Amino acid sequence: MAHLVETALQLQELHDSISLSRSERVIRRTGRLKQWQLDRCPPLCSSVTHSLENKKALLHEAVRKGDLDQVNTLLNFGIAVNCQDYRGWSLLHSAAYCGDLALVKYLLQKGASVNLRDVGSYTPIHRAAWNGHAELIEYLLQCGALPDTVNYCGETPLHLAAANGHLRCVKILIQNKASVDIKDNNKWAPLQWCSINDQINVLDYLVSLGASLEEKGTAGMTLLHLSALAGNLQVVNYLLNKNVDINVKDKNGITSLHLAAENGHSEILKCLLKKGALVNISDINRLTPLHRAAGRGYTECVILLLKQGAAVNDMDIQKLTPLHHAAYKGQNDTSSILLQLGADIDSKERLGKTPLHLAVERGHFNVVKTLKEWGADPWVKTKWNETARDLALQGNQRDILSLVDMRGMNLC
Repeated sequence: MAHLVETALQLQELHDSISLSRSERVIRRTGRLKQWQLDRCPPLCSSVTHSLENKKALLHEAVRKGDLDQVNTLLNFGIAVNCQDYRGWSLLHSAAYCGDLALVKYLLQKGASVNLRDVGSYTPIHRAAWNGHAELIEYLLQCGALPDTVNYCGETPLHLAAANGHLRCVKILIQNKASVDIKDNNKWAPLQWCSINDQINVLDYLVSLGASLEEKGTAGMTLLHLSALAGNLQVVNYLLNKNVDINVKDKNGITSLHLAAENGHSEILKCLLKKGALVNISDINRLTPLHRAAGRGYTECVILLLKQGAAVNDMDIQKLTPLHHAAYKGQNDTSSILLQLGADIDSKERLGKTPLHLAVERGHFNVVKTLKEWGADPWVKTKWNETARDLALQGNQRDILSLVDMRGMNLC
């Protein structure tokens, strides 16, 4: 059990380190004590300090193990009940995280601060909410814990409970006046966290309280964007059944269909297309979902889009076709599919480069071979009068050069 707790704590610390603000990451880069640590632990003579630090370490370990007798014994040595470890975790943080209600009550009776913050500005109720300890959350609130207290990322306990699907905790927090619509630093409310983490039960509960399904975050992303990005088919279906705008765009003109295609979520792609998503919709750079799927090499998504009428030779703002994107990224299988379904093999982008130019330039041998087999013209010149052969020479790519120079490879 102790091993599981330690593993969970390590995962929590990893989450915190990713979530911390830039200023807090600077604090964590060095192992030296910071001023706030020195203020909390005034310097003592070396032997006393060593003994005290050992006892503090044992005390924190005893809390994590739930050993109330040992905690009581160590506190009787004069260690402050609000002492904090290198992460700023107090004894109450650890007890709340582990869900040890008896120990939480004991520590609060001993004078533990219910709203003390750790390095990431998390309070004990944040830690309890993360792990879904509903009864403990209720007790902390009765003892003065603030329901809308925020960490350095702007997240409240409600954000964390919602993100992890702890419905009972969510209900308790809201009953105790936690704000349903409060935003974190990314302008995400608890509803957004439900969407991206596939917590459909909490999502439905928050919607029943009047939370908006169409609200946008900082980048203009809606719940549909987030669920498509995360690959949460269940949430996508839920949102579509609530008649949200299926073609809504973020600040860059990106739709949920773009995100599903770019991330290879073929089931979500099918669902969106079936519900009427515009297959040739473009973003501010005139990229369609087909461009994005082709560049990432998601062949199944490419086929789905083309079967639904995606324009195989549509050009983006740089006059790049989906085949250009596939060739540039070295996506050989996708290039073959695009060619089979009508891609213009010698289409030129704004600088006059064909897919063959890009494949040669990037050193994608297999794509060059495929394009040659399909009859790509190696003598087409760019705006600088460069052929594919010239680019191979410039890059000193002998294997590709020999491939470009080969004749009679057209299999079509």
